[in-house]
Amino acid sequence: MNTEEIRTQVCNYIWNLGCPNCYNGYNYLRDGICRAIEYPNEIGCLKKSIYFPVAKKYGTDTSNVERCIRTIVERWWMTNNCGSWFSSKPTNRQVLSTLAERIRVEYGLF
Repeated sequence: MNTEEIRTQVCNYIWNLGCPNCYNGYNYLRDGICRAIEYPNEIGCLKKSIYFPVAKKYGTDTSNVERCIRTIVERWWMTNNCGSWFSSKPTNRQVLSTLAERIRVEYGLF
């Protein structure tokens, strides 16, 4: 599976979770999940391995990336679209790692 196919699947997952692509956080979350798929061992340090490269790509700072992703997670939680995946409101790390792992497993990307 090439990177474009992975990106398409990430977009499908995010869209199905109820996040429209008009939010800045959509792009940040999409790229963050793609990085988590590409570098699964680096999810432990979100700021360095996810937020920084995404912020650099979009010309913003890491706190803005973190905040925009958190806003999407909160919106997702409040609309109850993640009730079957998490028993309590998930953190950014949980969302990024869960979605990345689901896509890795589904498409055999180990």
